Amino acid sequence: MTIDTVPNNDDTLAELDADQLRQLVGLVEYDDRRDPFPVSGWDAIVWAVGNAVQTSHFFQSAFGMELVAYAGPTTGQRDHRTY
Repeated sequence: MTIDTVPNNDDTLAELDADQLRQLVGLVEYDDRRDPFPVSGWDAIVWAVGNAVQTSHFFQSAFGMELVAYAGPTTGQRDHRTY
């Protein structure tokens, strides 16, 4: 799949063709054979938020993410919570 084949609604509304879009945002085609460090998946994503409890609940309910670990005051982590 390339940028030429999948314009989104915003691209269409802005009347941008693929070359204009590449120039505007600096898009390049991805070649996994030349990538020295290919990323095949995610182990963790870290957000710094004001309310970790609410954010954790939102990601679980909205996106179906699974809570697999917790660290906080009850586990000896005094300065912040990690979900």
